[in-house]
Amino acid sequence: MKKQTKKWFVAFIWILMTLALGSCSDEGNVRYADDAFIREFCGLPPATEENTMEPTEPEEPVEATQETAESTDEAQESMESTAETEVPSESTVEITEPTESTSETEETSESTSQETVTVPEIEKAPGDLELKNRIIGSWRSEPISVEAMVKEAVQGESWLVPYLTFDPEKLTVRVTMDFSDDGKAILNVEEKSYQDLMAYIKEAVSDGVLKYFESYVKALGLKLSVKQYLKMAGISIDSYVANVIEKSAGDLSIESMRYQCLFDVLDGKLCVSESAMGIYLRECYFEMELSDSQLELLQYFENGKEGNRPLGLDVKLPILLHKVPTWKGNN
Repeated sequence: MKKQTKKWFVAFIWILMTLALGSCSDEGNVRYADDAFIREFCGLPPATEENTMEPTEPEEPVEATQETAESTDEAQESMESTAETEVPSESTVEITEPTESTSETEETSESTSQETVTVPEIEKAPGDLELKNRIIGSWRSEPISVEAMVKEAVQGESWLVPYLTFDPEKLTVRVTMDFSDDGKAILNVEEKSYQDLMAYIKEAVSDGVLKYFESYVKALGLKLSVKQYLKMAGISIDSYVANVIEKSAGDLSIESMRYQCLFDVLDGKLCVSESAMGIYLRECYFEMELSDSQLELLQYFENGKEGNRPLGLDVKLPILLHKVPTWKGNN
């Protein structure tokens, strides 16, 4: 029994050695151990017919390997086909993307939403049409005070404000209002009166700057006149004043005193707005008195409440306008 076990053990060792040595190579030439080498290596007697075993080539493992490779290839092909099935097709992508007709529909809806809302027909009181026709034309105002606007504009130069003195009667401008038969109105500041206003402001600011430097030189205890100090400091009074006015000109520019809008006469009131719906809703309007040659704006209302900035301007009411060219007042 022991001899039989030993024979099987030797045969097992021989197979392992055959596989191990068969895998060794020398410069790419495969070497196999023969039967005599195995028996000599294991200390066994020479081979006889009883104990001789012919080695077999390991074909089955190779076949198994090939089958495994083939099954692996099939699995990969199956995965690839599955992946292709899971990826959305081009037609599916095109369905999810917005089509040209869809984008055109969206643009159409946007343009429709931006269209002007239809304004209901305005019911006018008796005499409104006649008043509107009488207003159509050009009108020029009496001098309008802009004192509040000027003082607000120079507030940014707080160091200078205590030294400024203005004559309220010179802080004025005239405005023109043009009403056309297509329902548009334009308010403009008369250019000549605007130039006169700015010339006076420059004069008043120059006086204020000189007073400021007089106080400054005195506080330093210098025995110099203002002109000597300015010359020594390299300060040009004209450039200095021009810089001060430039900083404040945003609130005093002629463009800021221009207003364009729509107008109509409803219930005897002069309604103004930037939109037709605003006219229909009577958002802003003036109470007025009208004669053949004069138009007087008495009070201004905005959203049903009396306002203090008619047409966005910080001016006081009432404002008296004269019809052009029949107006014969002073220039």
